[in-house]
Amino acid sequence: RGLKGLREGFSLDELAVVLHYNLGDRRLDGRCATSLLQALGQAKESTVAIAVLKCLREQSLEMDAFLASATINACRMTSAWVQALHHLHDIASTRVERNTITYNAAVSACERAKEWQQALQLLHD
Repeated sequence: RGLKGLREGFSLDELAVVLHYNLGDRRLDGRCATSLLQALGQAKESTVAIAVLKCLREQSLEMDAFLASATINACRMTSAWVQALHHLHDIASTRVERNTITYNAAVSACERAKEWQQALQLLHD
């Protein structure tokens, strides 16, 4: 079964089973994981994208700016600006430096949701 077959309210354990089913014993590297997150964003599956990132991080995939931006962009595609901002602030606890790309993705998420005050606040951070 695929990622789109997950029901609302799925657990990370269910997601891990689906990922394992689709990947077998292969592990995703950063580039493949970024592509997966981008595809989920284009499919407007931000909730799944965030969960996939959490699952991959639990499997020791190292976070980088590309993964962070792809996840924030997935949130942007569904106007999930709160999740985008949460993720932006969450990556501060990792070794990933928030940069122009990650901030731009978060500003775009706020813009798409017409949350101009939030977008302006990010420019002052």
